[in-house]
Amino acid sequence: MSCWYLSDLSVTILKLYTILTLYIKMKLSGLALANSISGISSFLILFFVIKKRLEPFDTKPIFVSFLRILAATFFMFTVCYRLSQTNIFLALILIIAVISYIFFCFLFRVREMREAWNWLTQRAK
Repeated sequence: MSCWYLSDLSVTILKLYTILTLYIKMKLSGLALANSISGISSFLILFFVIKKRLEPFDTKPIFVSFLRILAATFFMFTVCYRLSQTNIFLALILIIAVISYIFFCFLFRVREMREAWNWLTQRAK
């Protein structure tokens, strides 16, 4: 069994476990948190597998990008949490969440967001 299958299997088991435990206690918030935990753990597992397989592999740009995305996600969460304390419709909160995530990605200079933005604007022309 290759390490790719093992990483997928371990992430799937972790996801099922976190969904079952967190959903029972936290309902929909637990489901969202379980997906976040499994996504981060999947990234970390695959990151270290690739690092081990490709020895002269520069991991700093990937790790810095991950931290920038994590910071943008945290601030988007803060915006969403503050908005959820008000009486704003959920659809409006989701739209504001997307806009705030894009804003924070540009603020933290997330390279992938800039590349996606350039691709979208070129495609729209």
